[in-house]
Amino acid sequence: MKHLVLANFLVGAAFLAQTVQAGALAPNTTYGCEVTSNAYGNWLPYYLELTFHKDSASAEVFIPELLELGGKPHTATAKAKVKRKSSERLRVKWQSSVPTTLNFNTPVNYRMDVDSTDMTGRMFATVPMSNRQRINGEFTCKPAKEAS
Repeated sequence: MKHLVLANFLVGAAFLAQTVQAGALAPNTTYGCEVTSNAYGNWLPYYLELTFHKDSASAEVFIPELLELGGKPHTATAKAKVKRKSSERLRVKWQSSVPTTLNFNTPVNYRMDVDSTDMTGRMFATVPMSNRQRINGEFTCKPAKEAS
């Protein structure tokens, strides 16, 4: 009986390890992500680039649209925190300074819930200056070489 329990435990542990690796992302890989949203205000970008670092707990986000809106080059890039929520799901969070039509920048908190098996998911923006309004949309990412 003890051998059967131990064998089942080892098989289960091997399965979990395999599942985590299947959902793992290659470090230092840049993904181009297309974002769609019907939300008011254009707080979500249409496109962004997401680069996962070797430590797998951080990433870099580049939003070219912030440059087009008059932002400074350093505001188009942000450091993000990455957390593994399950074997296939990641959560990526960061803050960017977004230019407004009133001629000043406002901080926006972003979150991406990523299905790492197919690089799709939901994206959220929380805008503090609008009573913490949460805007959401969907995204699809591909390795940057394949994107657009």
